[in-house]
Amino acid sequence: MIKPAIPNNEKQRVEALLQYEILDTLPEQSFDDLTRIAAEICGVPISLVSLVDPNRQWFKSHHGIDATETPRDLAFCAHAINDPAEVLIVNDASKDNRFFDNPLVTNDPNVVFYAGAPLVDSNGLAMGTICVIDHKPRQLNEGQVDALKALARQVMHQMEYRRDLKQIEKAKEETQRTSEQFQTIIESAPSGMLKVNEQGHIVMANKQIDQLFGYSRDELMGSSIEMLIPDRYRTSHKGKRKDFLKNPEKRSMGTGRELFGLKKDGSEF
Repeated sequence: MIKPAIPNNEKQRVEALLQYEILDTLPEQSFDDLTRIAAEICGVPISLVSLVDPNRQWFKSHHGIDATETPRDLAFCAHAINDPAEVLIVNDASKDNRFFDNPLVTNDPNVVFYAGAPLVDSNGLAMGTICVIDHKPRQLNEGQVDALKALARQVMHQMEYRRDLKQIEKAKEETQRTSEQFQTIIESAPSGMLKVNEQGHIVMANKQIDQLFGYSRDELMGSSIEMLIPDRYRTSHKGKRKDFLKNPEKRSMGTGRELFGLKKDGSEF
């Protein structure tokens, strides 16, 4: 038996594989569908989505076999990733110097025929293969080889979609944590603080605002900011607010002038 060579880009390859966060995850229908299709197209009993990590090949999907992983040194797929551009085809492993005494050939699952299309990312790094296996010698026609390559691309699309979805979920969680931290800081501030949207509607206010103006939080949310300003200033305030949105610049609010607020009870301060 000839052990598979280690790719020259092994460090980058493994780092890229780990970024997918897919190793040792539960079965997923999207991957199982692809292995079932591969087996049907090639007319074989076994098909796998195999990912090669530093010590093993792990099966994200295994059709026609119960095993979920094998040692890397025994893996046909570990040979296949050394040439990402080609499908590795072994028509009869019992007559191949690389595999004839491989325990996967001489014992269960008795691999005789193998064809593996590398799963290649956008940087040309091979994560593993989608492969088909039979217990007897066989050959694939050109159409079957092309179909296996197409399925390999679909596996990569599924892996990328899965990775991107997880990144979006993590970003949402981080945004939620940041929002909660921001809200905690705002609530504990000694000054009254509120936030308005582009239409001038209040979308956030802290407890100091409640105390300053005498409104409850529910009364403030969604209301116009101008409700907190005396009547004689409301028109000009709307204009200044719109001008600011057109050209938002940092400035000292209220420098050189008196500012007035209107409480719920009608009194000014």
